[in-house]
Amino acid sequence: MSNYRPISILPVIFLIFERHVNLHFKAFLEKNMLLYDRQSVLCENHSCPTTFIRLVDDWILAVDKNEVVGTLLLDRSKAFDLVNHSLLLQTTTLLWIT
Repeated sequence: MSNYRPISILPVIFLIFERHVNLHFKAFLEKNMLLYDRQSVLCENHSCPTTFIRLVDDWILAVDKNEVVGTLLLDRSKAFDLVNHSLLLQTTTLLWIT
């Protein structure tokens, strides 16, 4: 249990709420055309492999045109592990009180 991040041990009601918000947020973004045409997150039939294939295809096209290709890759998978959770809870509590 101590190995799990706090976000992954939420009660079931929060998971249901998260799904509800996600569906409505996605519908809002699509309705107002706010998604980038190469967006993969929140889009059906898109995944990490489809994003990677498109990226490599862009690289190949650029190299064929003798263009310079630069890429910056960031791994944010453990970003929430760096959050000071006690400080976050104190801040959240202060926001609810005021």
